[in-house]
Amino acid sequence: MIIRSEEIYKKANSIVKSCGTRDTLKIARELGWTPAETFTSGMRKTVAWYLANEAWWRQVQDGSYQGERLGLQS
Repeated sequence: MIIRSEEIYKKANSIVKSCGTRDTLKIARELGWTPAETFTSGMRKTVAWYLANEAWWRQVQDGSYQGERLGLQS
């Protein structure tokens, strides 16, 4: 059986709405999905990424970012 990402999103979204909070145990039970990161590890990685990419977010902040992709060389 092939499950499309839209179907997973709709089902997960309905689970989240029905319980009023992000119940990862219910999502795991209903969809067989578990997060690869904990909230804490995900936040640590996010903060580390922003610290390592200050030049990018500064451009976003000041309005000079024009949508170019990171990591591509011209």
